[in-house]
Amino acid sequence: MDGEPEILAVLMDDVMGDQWVRAEGLAPLGRLGEAAIALSTIQYLVVPGWAADLQRYQSLMDALLAAPRP
Repeated sequence: MDGEPEILAVLMDDVMGDQWVRAEGLAPLGRLGEAAIALSTIQYLVVPGWAADLQRYQSLMDALLAAPRP
């Protein structure tokens, strides 16, 4: 994605970019980081509709990365 700044902009403008990346920040490397991500995911999964939004966001990422480049 180094040469694709528009992909990052699209992902960060999405509501899931706010919820998942900006609000949670980056997790530390190692087991503590993995535990933090798991706990955060569990907390969000109790919010109605969040799992569907995550699925949509993952599909968006896949589509952007698979799109042919000019």
